[in-house]
Amino acid sequence: MPMRLGSSDSEVEFELALIDARLEDLQDTGGDRFATISFRVGTADDSWEETAPSLNLFQLSSLADWLEAVGGARPELERVELLESNLSFELEDESEEEVTLVIGFHLEDRPEWAVIDAPTEEAGFIRLRLTREEVGRAGRELRDDLRATGWA
Repeated sequence: MPMRLGSSDSEVEFELALIDARLEDLQDTGGDRFATISFRVGTADDSWEETAPSLNLFQLSSLADWLEAVGGARPELERVELLESNLSFELEDESEEEVTLVIGFHLEDRPEWAVIDAPTEEAGFIRLRLTREEVGRAGRELRDDLRATGWA
């Protein structure tokens, strides 16, 4: 099941799905595990999907930790980046019950070898106003996907 960030009253949503997890050649990567992920963005005006073929599973685990921490009002960092997919998640504003997350898409910075989908002129970021419970649930959804791979 994909991790979803978006509320029922919002016109903006973000989904991240773990498509494939694999153990790379131990000689080349030191035993790191990688995944292919897909993320989908939907706004009132448009939607698009991108695929990232080589995301380190440790980075996904760090994102799950961060989302769970934001949901529990205890994040140590205001920003988390997934380097190979050029995604960033930033805590922009928060109250006791709600947060505003900015999800950035550094599509223009993506190395040429990592562009496997059609070129896009899409937005560089989206803003989501969510309850802490929604953010924590997204972290748990991602953690469940990682557990299914044997990672988390």
